Amino acid sequence: MFNKLKQLITNQQNVMETLQDEPFYFQPQAVGYHPNNAYTLGLISSLAYKNGTQLNPNLQKDVPGWISKFNVADLALDKTKLNWFDSDTWSLTDTQAIVLENQEVVIIGFRGSQERIDWLTDSQIIQRTKGPGGYGVHFGIYYALMSIWDKIEPYIKNKGDKTLWFTGHSLGAGLAVMATAHCLFELNIVPNGLYNYGQPKVGSEDFVEAFNKRFVNQTFRFANNNDIVPFLPLSQSDISVKIPNIVKYLPRSHKLNIVNVHTMVDYYHVGHLKYFDKDGVLHDEGLGIADKWLDRIAGHLDSLLKIAPGSLTTGGLFDRADLLGDHMMKQYIVNLKKHREEWEVNNKSVSS
Repeated sequence: MFNKLKQLITNQQNVMETLQDEPFYFQPQAVGYHPNNAYTLGLISSLAYKNGTQLNPNLQKDVPGWISKFNVADLALDKTKLNWFDSDTWSLTDTQAIVLENQEVVIIGFRGSQERIDWLTDSQIIQRTKGPGGYGVHFGIYYALMSIWDKIEPYIKNKGDKTLWFTGHSLGAGLAVMATAHCLFELNIVPNGLYNYGQPKVGSEDFVEAFNKRFVNQTFRFANNNDIVPFLPLSQSDISVKIPNIVKYLPRSHKLNIVNVHTMVDYYHVGHLKYFDKDGVLHDEGLGIADKWLDRIAGHLDSLLKIAPGSLTTGGLFDRADLLGDHMMKQYIVNLKKHREEWEVNNKSVSS
């Protein structure tokens, strides 16, 4: 199963093969949501799955040519420190990030789940109560970030007047949230934007309330139809009707132990939701609950019957599971590209 998932994730890069000569659409000074930034940061989230010579546009046809205009750093955990140790506990990580920097901007993108160790990171959902700002956060994702934070932090502290952006897909999206929170609560540095794709939940209700109070209007998370990861970890926040969060009032320990088991259901999402329906049309949070679930059911049927344009249409039932196909960064990029182009056409028609 792990090999199959890794194969699907690795193959998702093919959608970028036609993008080598595209302009760099990114708007480094943008405030609030911008379709150009959503698309470009999606591409960078996909590039985070590459490393070394794989990021050279002269050698790889699926790497956009504009990357050559940046200083690019491929950051990864030192393999000699694979069992990264903290005084409280330990975590096994394999964190990887890409940093793009020029005279205007610093963009940090985190790789999603690709190796077996990444799935172990995903599964460590009992919360650490000493996360950024002292709030409860996902144990595995927190330690995965901290394992390479010493390599990331200099780019943040030394950025000067450059704008700072975070992005990621899947586990990488969770890491991007955690990095943004660390900037806000620990470094007192306010990034310019956070755009994530297929993002899991990373923190408690208290964490999310504090995060959103400071940064909600610059935080955007994209969910593609039946992508399963935005529902994880499963929690009471997934219930369509809001119910009181009694869990947050229960006692918690500062160490990882049985006392904190109840924190596994105290997970909420940060930022604004951007939802792609089964046809790749983008909706904001105003889409009704019934409409969203009807769209998800239709998406499942399309995928199983092999009639959806974006579905995984090869192999057996595993390949056609909409929960997995909709999570692939390949499909996010297809939808983001369509969304950006439609915005550009509409914007030109209004201007003319």
